[in-house]
Amino acid sequence: MPVCRPVGSQHKSFCLALTGSPLFFRRRFDYCIVDEASQITLPTCLGPLRLADKFVLVGDHFQLPPIVRNADAKRGGLDVSLFRALSDAHPAAVTDLSYQYRMNEDIMLLSNNLIYEGKLKCGSNEVAQRGLDLGRKTCGEVFGRPCVQPCWVQDLMDPR
Repeated sequence: MPVCRPVGSQHKSFCLALTGSPLFFRRRFDYCIVDEASQITLPTCLGPLRLADKFVLVGDHFQLPPIVRNADAKRGGLDVSLFRALSDAHPAAVTDLSYQYRMNEDIMLLSNNLIYEGKLKCGSNEVAQRGLDLGRKTCGEVFGRPCVQPCWVQDLMDPR
């Protein structure tokens, strides 16, 4: 669900989920910022854009596309977001954000090499080195029963 935040005191803001409300039919907005725009179907995204003078679409079309279950709608292209269509048609208007703060360096490596052509970077050294500390539990303590030897889970949890 999109989050509504005013851009500044002089700007009016609204929420994508509220554009069907009669309260918005006669209103104009300075900006429409659509987060996760690559996951929203084109008709859903166009509704709020018509109420704003300018818009910003934020998303990543290499991640989840819009969910469209109807076969006719898919054949009609509704499984392609406005974000994807515009970024394909106007690549110069797209700004890539290369710093990410979610994945450590080892996890990031896979998607970075397969999808992002090596352009992703960890936002900080702390993020790059972050790991999951499972403590010094044995396999039996984790699963509540003895593990078959050799135990790949125990090897995975070994800090060496």
